[in-house]
Amino acid sequence: MIARLPAYVATLACATIVLSACAGPSGGSAGESSAVSGVNVEVLRQVHFDFEPASTPEELVEEGGSEAIVRGRLLTVVQGGSIAESDEDDAPEQYVILEVEVEETYQDHGGAVGDGPVYVTLHQGPWMGDDLEYSIEHWNRALPAGTEMILYLISSERGMVRGAHGIPDDALGFTPLPQGMVIQDDGDVIGGLVDLESGWEALTWAELESQVEAASSG
Repeated sequence: MIARLPAYVATLACATIVLSACAGPSGGSAGESSAVSGVNVEVLRQVHFDFEPASTPEELVEEGGSEAIVRGRLLTVVQGGSIAESDEDDAPEQYVILEVEVEETYQDHGGAVGDGPVYVTLHQGPWMGDDLEYSIEHWNRALPAGTEMILYLISSERGMVRGAHGIPDDALGFTPLPQGMVIQDDGDVIGGLVDLESGWEALTWAELESQVEAASSG
């Protein structure tokens, strides 16, 4: 099934994208062994990007496309907003919001992150008849609470809601760059939205953290 293009992604790193209900394979290599296990990136691999990938984590930092770069742990996934093309649209673009507790801020241009969690909006999934393929319950099973991730973020209001699910009225919405969601799964380093390049996948989680920190402070 072909789902409608979520327009918010068109602004990400000048990426051209195609949506698919099929998931891509995940990759990774051994890192620390204390991480949460059981991540399923299928829910994340619905938007396919055509972009020039950074060969290393440092290169993505140095490209300067992120408004904030953070490391944190997922608290929960909640229902985001929907965007309809018209009043008659019965299959609007639907979004989820990842609430991520920030443990370390590598970059925060303009103080966008602040002291609280960051709220990351992502396309929820294609419609399959009258229902979405991936429910909020499915998302929370695929991305267990406590999952550790490094996020290269830009501001995004698409699908952001406030005043519900405990989200403050003044919360800012973000979305990752195409390569800007890197996840630790039971010690493995895996790409969230896209597969990792060779310069990323050979790293342990500690090495990834060190490279991002060094490039961000350079």
